[in-house]
Order: sequence, then C-alpha cells, then structure tokens
Amino acid sequence: MKICYITSVRLPTERPHGYAVVKLCEAFAANGNDVTLVSPSKTSARGDDVFTCYGISRTFVHHRVATTDLVYWERLGGALSYWLDFLFFAVRMWIEQRARLREADIIYVREPYLTVFLPRAKTILELHTLPAQTMVMKRILRRVKRLNATSRGLASDIVAFSGRSDIIVIPNAVDLKRFDNLPDQRSARAQLGLPDKPLVLYTGNFYPWKGVDTLADAAPFLKDITVVLVGGTDEYDHQRIAKKAESAPNLIVRRFEAPERMPIYLAAADVLVIPNAKGTAISERYTSPLKLFEYMAAEKPIVASDLPSLREIFDEGTAIFFEPDSVQSLASAIRRALKPEAALLGTRAHERARVYSWEARAQAAIGNL
Repeated sequence: MKICYITSVRLPTERPHGYAVVKLCEAFAANGNDVTLVSPSKTSARGDDVFTCYGISRTFVHHRVATTDLVYWERLGGALSYWLDFLFFAVRMWIEQRARLREADIIYVREPYLTVFLPRAKTILELHTLPAQTMVMKRILRRVKRLNATSRGLASDIVAFSGRSDIIVIPNAVDLKRFDNLPDQRSARAQLGLPDKPLVLYTGNFYPWKGVDTLADAAPFLKDITVVLVGGTDEYDHQRIAKKAESAPNLIVRRFEAPERMPIYLAAADVLVIPNAKGTAISERYTSPLKLFEYMAAEKPIVASDLPSLREIFDEGTAIFFEPDSVQSLASAIRRALKPEAALLGTRAHERARVYSWEARAQAAIGNL
C-alpha cells in the first residue's frame, strides 16, 4: 500500500510532534507499506536529515517542498505569518505532489486545513485536540475518509461536534528498543551530571496545563530528594519554571534535550512524574503524551495526576495517582513511589507498554483500508 504523510510543520523540530510524525512513517514502512513523508523545506537548528536527527531507519522517502519561512515575521505579525507559510506550502505541495497524491492509496495528515487540498476519498485525519467548532471545520471532519483520535475523551467530543460515530482511538506509542542496553542508574547520573541520590524526573514542555508548576512547587517539601525538570522549548515557560529553582536548591531545571538522550534521563531516575493540571480539556480529556509511554518503558514507578486522560492508560496497578494541582498530594505520592514495594508498579507498566508499539499504532491508524 502506498501511503503519503503530509505535514506543514518544520522537520526536524524540538517539539515532540516531529518525532511522532517520523516514527509513525517508520512504522508504516515496517508494516510493509511504501511510504513518503512530505514536509516544507524550512531550516532547522537540528539539521535537515530527519533520519539522522531522530535515529530512525531509512525505510521511507522524505520529500521537502520549497516554501516560505516567515518565523521571524511571526514575532511581529502573529498568526498572519503562520497562515501565509501554511497557505504557500499547501498550494506548492498540491502543485508539486499531484502525481504522488493520485498514486497514493492513503494520504495521512494531522492538520485539518490541509485536507482542503487533498482528495477526501483517500485522506485520514489524526486529531490530538478538538479543532475550532465552526461550520467549516464540521464540513472538514465530515469529508475525510477516516478520523483518528488520540484518546477516548477526544473521540467522544469529536462525535458530539461532527456527528460522525466512526472515530478510531489510537493512543501514542513507544519504541521499546530505545530502552535496551541503557547504562545503570549510577552511570546514567554521572553521564548527565546529576547527583547520586533519590531523583524524581519530569520530561517535556513546561506549558501551564502540563502541571510542571505543581511539581516545581513540591520540591521544597522534598528536600532530601532531587527534582529534575527537562524540557521547556518555549522561552517564557522555561524562565517561569527556572525562577522557582532559585528558592529550591534541590530543583534542577534543564532545557530541551534531543529525543535520543531521554532514555538516559529515565534510566537515571527513581520516580517519573506526569503532573497534568486541571481546568483544560486538553489536559483532562485529550492528551496522550509520548512521555507517558516512554515512562512505562523505563520500568520505573510513575506518579500521575488523577485525570481521565491518564486513566485511559494507567490504573492503580501501574501508577500512583495524586490530586491534580495539589502540592501536598503530589509530594506524598512521590514519597510512596520511592518505597521498595512501588517497584512492582514499574514492572507492570513496562509489561503494558508492549501493547503500545509504533507498529501496532500504525496498523490501527489505517485499519483494514
């Protein structure tokens, strides 16, 4: 089967969706499909070669469409520069790739407005959040061949908005091979320059809905424990969290690290935390974070906010839950996770992670089409 994956986002990128895009393409190819990834030719601080950057096999074709790159204008023009970039890429892609689009059996996208330029009989749209609820968007959701959603909560809201009832739920996934042959805990800490003492870890973005503030605020109540936060691609969010470290000596805040470094950080940790906040649909109902599945693969005790989005994957047998936004509840859950008996939770989570392979996700994404 010929699959054409189209995205208007910059690749490679520091943001996790870039890794998810190329991993799904790799998995489509591993399942025996002929795969082409089409993206804009925007420059990246991480280089231009997605295979080298993300450490994936060269089993699919990556085609870059020459387009505008108004990232510097965006600081002045806001959304205008984004939409100009998007429109230029979409039109250029449609002109250049018409033959490939005709030959493809499936066209796969994550951006709803790209479907306007694509044949609806072949297009699968994967959604990670509920788009703007407009009549135009309702038509878009109804016209594509298939809709995939990353959580049951999101699928339910898409059904309510669009009227479609054939939504396929495909959570994110993990590559278990990345966790083979990792250094032992002490070696991992030495390699990363981290102290050899009880260590709690969060990886990912520092957006407020991610709940990182709650974990940072818990650090003063965990003075005998090192709390490490790695990520924060947005400068404002990073500075907001880094400022908290000034009054908490046991809090270490680091900037984004390449995906290939993440398993080493997970190997260095004793406890892994997903502290999502209450109050937003994306946090409570929609999110299916890549780190969740990597945490499971790392075979360490996991502490998670007690929210429906996370309970779709975890239960009391695989994680310790705490009350979202509660510093005291989080600190208490972390101390429980550091007890020897909590190791069994990590073992069970690791066993469950086997279900969430990229190859399984790729097969579910296209089903029996």
